[in-house]
Amino acid sequence: MNETTKHLTIRGLILEGMRYDPRGELSDVAIGKLLWGAIIRATAAEIHRDLEYLEGKAYIEIRKRSADLWIGKLTSKGTDLLEGRIEDDGVVLSR
Repeated sequence: MNETTKHLTIRGLILEGMRYDPRGELSDVAIGKLLWGAIIRATAAEIHRDLEYLEGKAYIEIRKRSADLWIGKLTSKGTDLLEGRIEDDGVVLSR
């Protein structure tokens, strides 16, 4: 998997993971475990970069508990993306 495909996939997995959390949230630590289960290795810096991308598109909101602990929360626009009402070539979803 090349770097571009890796990050497109990570972004999709982050959003899909948030969809199944009762609060629509995932911490960067939980995202790392989610990626590990999908056999994708990513550093904390890479995860943070993909969270920032998703926040820049208004698909999530980020709360930084500390420099090392970030929590992302799915927004209504992120739900629209997941449900196919909008499309984004910067995110790969499993549809």
